[in-house]
Amino acid sequence: MKLGLSSKIRLFILLAMLISISSYFSLLFFISGSDIEKNLKNDLSNIIWGSLILNFGLSLYLIGNIGNYIHKSLAAVRFLIQEISKGNYNVQVDIPCDTDPEIQNVMGSLDYMQEVILHYDNLKKEKIVENRNRIIKMLNLSIDGFIILNIKGQIIYISDVIKKYFKYLEENTDIVNTHFQADVELSIKKYILQIIKTHSKIDPQTYYISSLKKHIFVKGNLVRDSRGIPIGIVICVNNLESGEKDTN
Repeated sequence: MKLGLSSKIRLFILLAMLISISSYFSLLFFISGSDIEKNLKNDLSNIIWGSLILNFGLSLYLIGNIGNYIHKSLAAVRFLIQEISKGNYNVQVDIPCDTDPEIQNVMGSLDYMQEVILHYDNLKKEKIVENRNRIIKMLNLSIDGFIILNIKGQIIYISDVIKKYFKYLEENTDIVNTHFQADVELSIKKYILQIIKTHSKIDPQTYYISSLKKHIFVKGNLVRDSRGIPIGIVICVNNLESGEKDTN
């Protein structure tokens, strides 16, 4: 069976104690059989017995407390690793001045790792925001209207064209449980509910919008994750505007 660090250290201390005790008893045996002066023999014996008792007590103390010492020394390391595993890359941990230098080196390496991860995480976030803004600008330049929802029907994004003609549609609205005007209820919402219910692509549909006095053409598609599970919906509404979009 593989021994842990604490067990290995305890085993080492135990072996060292046994070797030391054997040495002390060898010295006592040698002194007892020698012809040195009796007083000197007693003094040496007392010194050896005192050292033996001190060595034995210290060894037992270390064997009993080495696990707690290692646990306390690694507590900061363990806490930092747990926070990093949760995605918290900006944790500051105070290390006592008397902490083992090796533990300090490990903490230093973990702090540096946090800085690197945080740097690349910020770069990734900036890139995501940059790409999102670029896509939003492209959608807003289109004469078609776009609505992006999650698979539960929560509106995530509405393009400017949709906002212009359907002012009562707002982002962060639950389209499933919100009642809208009849023009939207019987067209865009009806189409979206079909996709949410079936979790499949629906053929494009044409709806007459009385408030606009025109027909609109609604089409949509599912957004899937890497496993193919539907996570969102993109809706495109045609024929809201004709000609080029005014860029002023």
